[in-house]
Amino acid sequence: MGDPSTSEVKIPTYRDLMLPTLQALDALGGLATVESLEAKTVEIFNLTPEQLAVAFNAEQSTTGSKVIHRLGWARTCLKKVEPIENTGLGEWAL
Repeated sequence: MGDPSTSEVKIPTYRDLMLPTLQALDALGGLATVESLEAKTVEIFNLTPEQLAVAFNAEQSTTGSKVIHRLGWARTCLKKVEPIENTGLGEWAL
């Protein structure tokens, strides 16, 4: 059996994260900081620590967790179709 740290861990696409992001924002009362929204979305989608640990390769210009990056894209796409808005100072609202 291979080393689990080197095995391929499946992570959701930003599209997969759009509905859980809306559900998380609704569960948080319709207004949330980025941090609380991400935490609630992770909980709703039931993401594992292994999924959250998947990071960009060193030769890529983006750094950090791919899932957290995709959560940002999910919010951006939702903002474009207007079910959510960025109210400023890192807060999001339905």
